[in-house]
Amino acid sequence: MLDAAISEARTAQESVMLSALKIERVTGTAPGQYADTQQAVIVYEGKGRLQATNLSTRILVAGEHVHEDGYVAAIPHDAPEIKPDDIVTAVDSTDPQMSTFKFIVQRVENASTFLTCRRFFCTKGT
Repeated sequence: MLDAAISEARTAQESVMLSALKIERVTGTAPGQYADTQQAVIVYEGKGRLQATNLSTRILVAGEHVHEDGYVAAIPHDAPEIKPDDIVTAVDSTDPQMSTFKFIVQRVENASTFLTCRRFFCTKGT
């Protein structure tokens, strides 16, 4: 019965993942003609959800800063591990403006007894 409930919850989560996300991890830099360029590998590319959130309404972890432009993102539960400082791009979205920004992963929620998706918090990159 629990397996069926988890499966149903995962299906429900994925049904609202209407964007296509690309998540990259910086592996280093390479010298360029005018400036060094970041080198990155793609960690995940596929369906996901990225939406604005009000981080100031939740309890902060010691040392964590409040970001006015906070976003919560979710990808399927069986996607690869996401880490802080990974870069998220909305490749395709129901909101065309989302694809104009890069987002930086700040915090990842991995622990759950009822894992339905991989959820992480981002801020807009510069």
